[in-house]
Amino acid sequence: MSDFFNTTSMIGQPAQPDGLLDKLVSEQTIGGPLDPRDTRMILHRRDLEMLLEVAKTSLSGTVVLNRAGLKVKTWCTREGHHYQTMTLLSAPPKPGASPVDPKR
Repeated sequence: MSDFFNTTSMIGQPAQPDGLLDKLVSEQTIGGPLDPRDTRMILHRRDLEMLLEVAKTSLSGTVVLNRAGLKVKTWCTREGHHYQTMTLLSAPPKPGASPVDPKR
């Protein structure tokens, strides 16, 4: 058995950009590799390419999804198996700003 299922993994960098001095006051996890439920997120290539294009216009190489959220739907197969799908929700994506970005 892979260690992946025994540890928490993240895709990407930590959410706090370089130079940000804000103090973390809480954290929530919805789903993830340690959640025993069958939870799936399907990302369409078109959406990934659009996010990448927005990130390319940023000096920090990032994209920001303001007012981000998750829509979680629970489904039931004909055999009675329940699983959940998650959809990312947000305001229109914007290029991320870096501490040296004059548009910041």
